[in-house]
Amino acid sequence: MVSVSGNLKSSTDLRAREVQDASDDLEAHECPIVALFLNLERLAISVHRYTALRTTTSKARQRTVVLPDIRKWLTTAHTKPAYHSALSTSFSGDASRAPRNRLSAIHSHVDQVLNSIPEATPDKHALSGDEALRILGTLATSARPQDLALIERMLQSLAPLCGLQVDADVHTIILGGLIKHGNTQTMLNWLGQMHEKPGNVRPFLEHWHAFLNYCADTGQPRIIRHAMSKMAHSGRKPSNSTFRIFFRALFNSGAPLNEFYSAFDRIENYSFRYDETLADMLHEGFMKLNSPKEAIEVKEEFERRFSKRVVKSSPMQVEWEESLENEVERCGIASAVRLCEEFRSDGYRVTTHTLTIMLRGSREVADLEYAEKALQLKATSTQWSILITNAVRAVFRSPEIKRSRCFMYGTLLRAMANSVDVQKYSKLAVTLLADMGAREITADGHVAVSSLIVMAMRCSTSFDDALKAYRRVIGKETPKNIGIKGYQWILHILSRLSFDNQCTLPPIWHYFEIVRDMRQAGLEISPHVYAHLLKRLSHLAEDVSEDQIPRIAASVRRVHDHLTLDPSITPDTLLWNELMDAYQRAGLFVEAYRVWEMLLITETYDHASVSIILDACGYGNAWHLAEQVIKKLSARSFSLNQGNWDSYVECMCRNGMLNDAVKFVCMKMGKNQRDVKPNAETVRLLLTFATRTNQQDEVAMRLQRYLPELWKSLPADLGGYTIKPEGGRSVDVER
Repeated sequence: MVSVSGNLKSSTDLRAREVQDASDDLEAHECPIVALFLNLERLAISVHRYTALRTTTSKARQRTVVLPDIRKWLTTAHTKPAYHSALSTSFSGDASRAPRNRLSAIHSHVDQVLNSIPEATPDKHALSGDEALRILGTLATSARPQDLALIERMLQSLAPLCGLQVDADVHTIILGGLIKHGNTQTMLNWLGQMHEKPGNVRPFLEHWHAFLNYCADTGQPRIIRHAMSKMAHSGRKPSNSTFRIFFRALFNSGAPLNEFYSAFDRIENYSFRYDETLADMLHEGFMKLNSPKEAIEVKEEFERRFSKRVVKSSPMQVEWEESLENEVERCGIASAVRLCEEFRSDGYRVTTHTLTIMLRGSREVADLEYAEKALQLKATSTQWSILITNAVRAVFRSPEIKRSRCFMYGTLLRAMANSVDVQKYSKLAVTLLADMGAREITADGHVAVSSLIVMAMRCSTSFDDALKAYRRVIGKETPKNIGIKGYQWILHILSRLSFDNQCTLPPIWHYFEIVRDMRQAGLEISPHVYAHLLKRLSHLAEDVSEDQIPRIAASVRRVHDHLTLDPSITPDTLLWNELMDAYQRAGLFVEAYRVWEMLLITETYDHASVSIILDACGYGNAWHLAEQVIKKLSARSFSLNQGNWDSYVECMCRNGMLNDAVKFVCMKMGKNQRDVKPNAETVRLLLTFATRTNQQDEVAMRLQRYLPELWKSLPADLGGYTIKPEGGRSVDVER
């Protein structure tokens, strides 16, 4: 027994050394600056974990060590602009990715320790905190689908795994690795989904800025525009520092003057405070491009639009206040007050705006009273208004009180637009609009205008009529602003319109006419716009007659053509999945498989991608390709989930391999995976195909013999199959 224990310990130590070697190997492929960066990162982690135990307060940048600040320190030491040099040298291509054999060692080791967690003692962890963070960083730097899936698993069990909690600092390590990998869509997806991941951490401003600085260094202002919208939606409104990054991205991309004016249009929607240094930055940027005329014009236009928003304070005052904003969201009001006292000793002037910063995310009166006493300031109506607004939003999830009536009417119009008898309620809508006019409430809100458009389209008699109704309500010369959600609702309705109670195909030309209007309104065309239409075509392919399938196939191809020719969109995995699914449902297996091969080469597939291509192989009678799919995924250490294996079993059945499918389910399925095992859905699947060849009794007996526990747990009615003992036979399956 002692010998066995010793062997296990030796094996665990060996795996730990392999993980260490994997990270060391990653460093060996970096340039000297990146090696220095990695060493500083390790030092930063250890310093942060140590200082987190101390109760004394130091300045935010000294107490909370994060990757962006390290890069800023590095570049400042070389007297170059912040972020630019470090990012441009360290985040380039595949040089930062660990070799696959080393990543395989990491996957193997982490799988082993994760599977041993239930047997581990609460006070003893399989990994140290530093080891876990190093592994997370290495996996994020590789950022293959299987690496990201393993990161998710580690985060779900991080506390028992290494004793750490999932907090902002853990996400900082992961984001740093994703930035080194260099896929902007992966980074943006991570930031947008952070609040849904274990720990429920909303990204801080520093997380967004680390990502935006990477985009600026690589000249991608379009991604920054999209990210700023996501920031505002998540509650992290862009600051002046954000806009500074935005302008830098425009310069790095070689944007013309009109794109800067378009950027000004976007900035006007945010709480922008005029900063003379930004105006100087714009002027100097064009002067460096040897464009003195444009330099004067852009500065004058910037000052014309924003000079009234001026705040008479020094640049250092603005920098201190941005630090306070970061401190409040990271550590709370008490920590921010202590930091404020340190800034005071350096010359910071406390004003009522300081109090506003402290309370921007608060809804508790106790917070206001504490801040008043600590800062020796009396709250004004502004701070009380912030507090009340936050409280009302938290309770009712509604906009500001002063706009509640407008939203009430908008909600009524939306209910009418969604009603079954839209013809009936369209007449009532006219009365409602008259009532709004009598109360001096304009029907120009996003919800109200969108609802009127939807009602008009649903009352139309053809797609041409529907498009005319849309243009009539939204306006031709100066179209009304209906926002992204308004356009998405209209596109959703257009794709589902039918006339004379007949199922009709979505009008591709009309659909993309509205998408064009959406683009001209300055709104981001997200992958969802394409994915929604493809999903609709997929559903129609299941319901229409065989003679309609070629028309659906042609529509899918036209959508793919639009996607290929649209330079403003970066397709994500969800969109590629919808395209692959639409192709396979329309009977175009070759095209579906080409999409899969592209996902495989770029390593942007996920579990849904695997299920779709296995379904395609099943319906396309391509078992040999299904085997290739499984082999290639296995070579990439990608763990299939329950749904993937069920699709694999169904693929075998559709290819006339029922006996092999039953054998696989009974003998192999889930043997090496804790979260995968045959279940009631797997049994129902096998019985569905068994009944087609009158083999249901044979299949049922084999399942009862080899999977007795599963068989006992089956319900009496299994999706239309009644399972019961009868006569002398051990089991009988009745349909």
